Amino acid sequence: MATDFNRKAFIEAVEARNLTAGALAEAASADEETAMAWMSGDKDPDVYELMKLSKFMKVPFALVAGLDDNPAYDYSKDYRARLFREENMFGRMMDSAAEFGLEETYKALGYMCERHMGQFRKQSIRTEDKVLYINHPLTMACQVLACGIRDDVLIASILLHDVVEDTEDEISDLPFSDEVKHLVDLVSRNGKTVDEYYDNIAKNGKACLIKITDRCNNVSTMAGCFSEESMKRYIKETEECVLPLIDIVKHDYPEYKDIVFLAKYHILSVIETIKALTGYGG
Repeated sequence: MATDFNRKAFIEAVEARNLTAGALAEAASADEETAMAWMSGDKDPDVYELMKLSKFMKVPFALVAGLDDNPAYDYSKDYRARLFREENMFGRMMDSAAEFGLEETYKALGYMCERHMGQFRKQSIRTEDKVLYINHPLTMACQVLACGIRDDVLIASILLHDVVEDTEDEISDLPFSDEVKHLVDLVSRNGKTVDEYYDNIAKNGKACLIKITDRCNNVSTMAGCFSEESMKRYIKETEECVLPLIDIVKHDYPEYKDIVFLAKYHILSVIETIKALTGYGG
């Protein structure tokens, strides 16, 4: 796996909870021999197994993955830095991928985690806790899943939507279908002007939905991370470029009308609240 597996933190969590190799194996859908190898140092869990284990042991994935050495992590303060925990969302997406036969989604979960490994979201001014970058695409994927969408290509593309922008990967490097690659290409800004970027997205309903969901997630947390000037610029772009995508989806892609209604409600609620508190927009 592409992490520096923190075996010390892992063993401490196992011992503190008096967990057996059998219990670990069952939680991670592995065999007992493999679980014993994790504990002895003969083998490291892969990203799928480690996500399951962190959720089972109630230990942050970032800690056992060797990405954060903060032992004083307090889940009761999660809301200050993140809306939802990474390991819980990852587990939900894994279960849904298995239940609905979402093969590209399952593969995208591991690929996305490995490519964004070691990357973090913008730090909240309300906490010193670091939030793994994967929290963002996982939240987006869970959002569309909660609205009843089971489109494998769409969900996989959501999970991968920032991979090309934020890593050294090229579109051609992605080991996914041509449609997934096309969607990721559409929502990646690389070298495009603002007009080119949004014009291209507007021609594809799934790309529109990815961008709308992305913006919905970002406005949810910007008050804790952005300066007032940054928020003003972000609100301006949202109103001029993202909200028109919602009208396109409602008119041309009625199968997504329910989720974009909820997204519009949320985006406008946050934006108008920020305007009222800051005086922006008169």
